[in-house]
Amino acid sequence: MDYFERLRKKITKESHAYGYTLAVWASGAILLTSFEVPVSGIFLYIFGALFGFFILAFTAFNNLLAEVKHEDNVLIVVSMIHFIAAIGTVYVSYLLTKVLSGSMLYFLVGINVTTVFNILLLVEDVFSEFLLYLESRIVKFFDR
Repeated sequence: MDYFERLRKKITKESHAYGYTLAVWASGAILLTSFEVPVSGIFLYIFGALFGFFILAFTAFNNLLAEVKHEDNVLIVVSMIHFIAAIGTVYVSYLLTKVLSGSMLYFLVGINVTTVFNILLLVEDVFSEFLLYLESRIVKFFDR
């Protein structure tokens, strides 16, 4: 196996996790630099992120006890960058800290990190598919 193939496999497997990690850490940093965060705020943030996964899982599967078969993802390379998902999520976290305060803020930023990141991943996927379609149409146009 050549080095480029190894690199392709690694970044394909790590893509979603790295974008989510950036969003989680940056949103947490916004909370830490905006407020003096009590220990309860840290736990509320974590519970919010977990609750966000609960919301997404229940929405996607309609049943928390459903069995899921893991399938290999088919990705368009540009969708792995997570420019929209990571930065958009952190920006929403920033806006929440400017508009809200109090204990509930930590919980809501936690929910935001999980839900908005995953929703914006879908937006990136659709945008990437559109770019792929657009590229195919341009190639067909010039191949005439």
